[in-house]
Amino acid sequence: MGQGLERVKKMNHKLRPMTESGILSAITVLMALIGIYVPVIGTVAALIWPLPIVVLIARHALRWGLMAVVVSGVLMAALIEPVLSLRLVLSFAPVGIALGIGYRKQFTAAQLLSVAIGVSILSKALVMLVLMMITGINPFSMQVDMMKESFDSSLDIYRTLHMPADQLAEAEKNFSATMQMLSF
Repeated sequence: MGQGLERVKKMNHKLRPMTESGILSAITVLMALIGIYVPVIGTVAALIWPLPIVVLIARHALRWGLMAVVVSGVLMAALIEPVLSLRLVLSFAPVGIALGIGYRKQFTAAQLLSVAIGVSILSKALVMLVLMMITGINPFSMQVDMMKESFDSSLDIYRTLHMPADQLAEAEKNFSATMQMLSF
């Protein structure tokens, strides 16, 4: 009788993380869908998207959180679209994973906040890099090009308003120096 009870406890011990992982993965996908399709509440849902991952890692282990990220990413790719799903996973999952690990290691609130901010910045940079690789578009060069076009339009307006030529030349010189610093 004692061995049977031990076997049931062992099975419960293995089923609980799996069950919670499935439920929290579904919640993660639901929050991603809300984040995309519901205007105001969507912003909040996107911000708390990593929370189920944090809970899984804190309660069970890193592997359960990682499995939930993969499952959520695959489901989101099927329900939304693959590139958007990849962007969401790369943006928010690292924060959830880092917070889960930090909570599990009993970091202080200040440490958790620092880790979350640092990982969030790194994950946003990773998303930019991946999107640049996928699309072949460099958003930074696009921004510089738009700034140049805006400045040229501004110069044309100043010329029509008869701004002195020396002031136009000075502004153009300063802008060119700034653009050289910004160009990659």
